[in-house]
Amino acid sequence: MTSRFADPGAGAFSYHNSFAMGASRDIEAGEELFADYGEGYLDSRSHEEVYRAIPRENDFDLAATIAATIAGEPRVPTATSIIKRVVKLLSNERIAALLPDDPSAYAEYRNMTSEQIAFHLAWRTVQRRSIDWIIENGKCLDNIDVRRSTIPQAGRGAFASRRIPKGEMIVPATLVHIADRNTLKMYNFTTQHDSGKQARIEEEMIGMQMLLNYCFGHGESTVLLCPTTSSSAINHCSTRTISAGQCGEDGPNAAYRLPEDWSPETKEWLQLSFEELRRHDRRGIVLEVYATRDIEVGDEIFFDYGAGWERSWQDHVAKWSSPGRQSPFATYAPVTEMNENKAPLRSRAELEANPYPPNVVTGCYYTEENEESDYEFWDEGDDWKKLSDEMILKYFSDNGEDFTWYETLSYPRYWPCDIISGNDEEGYLVQIFQLTQEEETAWTKKGVPMFLTNFPRESIRFFNRVGTSDQYLPGAFRHHIELSDDIFPEQWKNLKEVEISS
Repeated sequence: MTSRFADPGAGAFSYHNSFAMGASRDIEAGEELFADYGEGYLDSRSHEEVYRAIPRENDFDLAATIAATIAGEPRVPTATSIIKRVVKLLSNERIAALLPDDPSAYAEYRNMTSEQIAFHLAWRTVQRRSIDWIIENGKCLDNIDVRRSTIPQAGRGAFASRRIPKGEMIVPATLVHIADRNTLKMYNFTTQHDSGKQARIEEEMIGMQMLLNYCFGHGESTVLLCPTTSSSAINHCSTRTISAGQCGEDGPNAAYRLPEDWSPETKEWLQLSFEELRRHDRRGIVLEVYATRDIEVGDEIFFDYGAGWERSWQDHVAKWSSPGRQSPFATYAPVTEMNENKAPLRSRAELEANPYPPNVVTGCYYTEENEESDYEFWDEGDDWKKLSDEMILKYFSDNGEDFTWYETLSYPRYWPCDIISGNDEEGYLVQIFQLTQEEETAWTKKGVPMFLTNFPRESIRFFNRVGTSDQYLPGAFRHHIELSDDIFPEQWKNLKEVEISS
């Protein structure tokens, strides 16, 4: 942690840890791992054949219904290829592709439910690799442990989880490109009188998003290449200056390079024109971070971010000052410390007399499972506030014990919430409010509240109110990691002799 009142590094790195991913079912050796991005992710990329061809949930359901119908016939038709062609004509190619070609495959569906058949059809689409194939072709992603860096004000760092000999790859860095770094600019907003919507004030840019600090770039280009692996935890070190921590006089123990033989797509992408790169909406470039000398278990891993980055950081430190008393950032409580120390929760009534600091709000772990049919009894014109407390909880509450947070929870969603009453031992009564990033809930559409009873303390956390965390500090350090000229394509240098915001 850094202090915005004492540290120039405040706002320069993320305080968020990676979420731990848990297995939602048994995973066999050699299976590729998948997470549910939502069908909107696929639909938004349907202009590309690879995404258009991926079956959706409804495709599996319809294919299972067709398969169950075929399996239920006294004699399974032998010409299943004809059936698949008919399905392709009447429905879509995705469903046809899910149906087995072998007529004998339908026999095992006779004693299955449609849900079981849908799962079986989905299982058939999962490609599995042999252990030998993985040993020969796989690249290790677990050479790095991420924990607090030995360098002050650097946030978290990358540490070797095993001995890594000189020349060996430490971690691949798969890169997502941003064609125009100006999309990372942040602005002040104003509320439009006619529509009530917010619009940014173009002449009031307040800074660049923190993501810039984690991306590779070049001073003569708007292009950024942002890592998606734990390589993003590797901090800067150089021989130009002696840094604190394990960097020391020896300088960095790692560097980056292009992969020699296992990512042919990288070389193809580096030949793209700037316009061709801008049209792509998926990742295609990979770098290797490798050891420049032997690295022992527990050593922190560093590479050189570039001379320009280093000069920019030194200039930032020399000019830095803390927020003044009149700054909206002067009144602040660090929510990380509040969560670590389990700061006492305050009820809605208590907040009226003793509010949290202006930056602090509470969030509750919640997943929406109600359907609109659950509220058919309620007319939208009725006023729920006229009901007694007992009736409100009868009609508009769920058991909060069903929303217990645990460490391996995949992408836990915290929704805005107010504490109504309760304590740590017996649980809390909380009111949940619509999370703007999620679809409107059934209770939001009906205009009624959602309360949770017996809600566990571990599922309640403190958060920074939007726009108040360190990353929004005026003048927070921002600079890309410099990618060397021998790797960065000349045709992407669209800002030659034009100064850009670093």
